[in-house]
Amino acid sequence: MDKKELKIIKSAFIQYLEGRIPDWLVPAEKFFSSFNTGMKSYLKNKGISLSNILEEQDIDKLEQWKSALQHSDNYVYDARRKPSKRLEGIKYYIAFLQEQQSNSIGFSDQVNRNVVEEENYNDILDYVEGEDTDTESKRYERSKKARERCIKEYGYKCYVCQFVFEAVYGKELGEGFIEVHHKVSIAQRAQREGAYHFNPITDLVPLCSNCHSMVHRKRGEVLDVDELKKRYNEIKLKIQK
Repeated sequence: MDKKELKIIKSAFIQYLEGRIPDWLVPAEKFFSSFNTGMKSYLKNKGISLSNILEEQDIDKLEQWKSALQHSDNYVYDARRKPSKRLEGIKYYIAFLQEQQSNSIGFSDQVNRNVVEEENYNDILDYVEGEDTDTESKRYERSKKARERCIKEYGYKCYVCQFVFEAVYGKELGEGFIEVHHKVSIAQRAQREGAYHFNPITDLVPLCSNCHSMVHRKRGEVLDVDELKKRYNEIKLKIQK
């Protein structure tokens, strides 16, 4: 299924939702975005990869997914104990496909043709931000006291490049600002050990925003701060020559 076909089906499905979901409750476009994101995440965990839930139009398969969702408390309600958009959305989507199959008019005839015939519509859709999505994540508690102890030990100077925010941006804006970096990822360590004790002097270092971004540049890998400091000094020395 190509992009144009997906956009035609998406527009038709959103029009279908608009007639069934009160706009004051949630706009149909936002409902679809949350449903689509949630289903892709759910299916990915089951080893099924879809770029868009609308790629799947086999009603029997969709019914199987709906049944699985209904029998899992984790998917019947979301974190706020509201009905899960995964389950609500798949019910609407199945009903939508059933209606289309019983209707002799095709998808494209039910969509505003200005949408699919606009010359640059495909390019416009490639640049979309701000959609409301449901995500599942864990947040690990950080120790404010540990941050304060680290700064007391090292000050507000970046451990790698020696940058000081106050010296560059002035007292009003830069005073008392620095980021603190965990040498071992807090998420990785918490997953391995649960809540744990650590030494803020040996396990934490102050970093400027640039250096902090660099140590976390590679997804799933944290660069050693001393290695970054070595690289920085080597390059700085070459530039000075």
